[in-house]
Amino acid sequence: ARERRAPPRLSETGDVGTCGCVSAAEFQRRAQAALRGDGGPTALIGRDGPLIKRPGESTEHALRRFFTEKTLGVDCDADCLNRTTRIECTDATCGMGEACQNRRFQKRSGAQTDVRRTAACGWGLFAASAIQKDAFVIEALGELVDEDEAQDRLAAGRAQGASDSYMLAASDATTRGLVIDATKMGNSARFANHNCEPTCRLEKWRCGDNDRYGIFASRDVDAGEELTYDYRWRTFEVCRCGAPSCVGVMDGQARSSPRGRAGPS
Repeated sequence: ARERRAPPRLSETGDVGTCGCVSAAEFQRRAQAALRGDGGPTALIGRDGPLIKRPGESTEHALRRFFTEKTLGVDCDADCLNRTTRIECTDATCGMGEACQNRRFQKRSGAQTDVRRTAACGWGLFAASAIQKDAFVIEALGELVDEDEAQDRLAAGRAQGASDSYMLAASDATTRGLVIDATKMGNSARFANHNCEPTCRLEKWRCGDNDRYGIFASRDVDAGEELTYDYRWRTFEVCRCGAPSCVGVMDGQARSSPRGRAGPS
C-alpha cells in the first residue's frame, strides 16, 4: 500500500539527509585506532562517550564492546540513522551500496512464509522458518482506504456471501483510521490474522517518495508459528484469537474491556 505523505527529512542545506553509516572495514579501522588511543576526528563514540580500551581489558573483549556500544551505523545495521527513523536508504542517501542492510522493501528481502488454514480464523500466514525479533517479514500490499470505506466494503462482501475478508489496518500513531484492503490486489500478507497477543506488528516506512507498510516480528518466532498482529481498528468483529488477554472483539480501543465482549457497549 502506498500513500502520499511529506518528503523524507531534510538537512539544513535542503538536501535529503544521509544515513551517516560506514562500512565494516572502516569501522574496524576506527576500532583499531581507538584501541591505540588515537581516534582523532574519526573517534568512535559510544552511548556513554568516546570508546577506548579499559585498563586490563583484552583486545578481543574491547572490540566486541565497541561494536555493542557504538552509535554509528555499520553497513546500515540497527544504528543507521535512516533505519531508526523508518526511512529506507537509497543511493542518494547512503553510500553503502550492496552492503546496505536497510533496503528490505526495495530488495523484497522478507522471511519465508506459508499460507494455510487455521483452526478458527480461516486462512492464516505462518513462518516457514525461524524469524528473529524485529526482522522484516513481508510488505503489506493493497489499496489504502479509510475505516468507513473499509466497513462499507466488509458489509457489501458479507451481503454477497463472502466469508473471508482481507483488510489490514495501517494503524500506527500517524495513520490511525487507514486500512489496507488487499481483497482484489495484494500479496500473502493479507492472510495475516488479528491476535490480541500478536507475534508481529505493522510499521510504516518511507521509501523514496512513497510510504510503504511492512509486517515485522515483535519477538522471535519459531518455524510453524502463525504470524499475526493487532489490527487496532474499530471493527467490533468477533475475535477468535484465543489469547489469554483477548477482549472478544478486534477493537484496539477495547483493551481494558472484560474478556468475551462481543460488541460495542
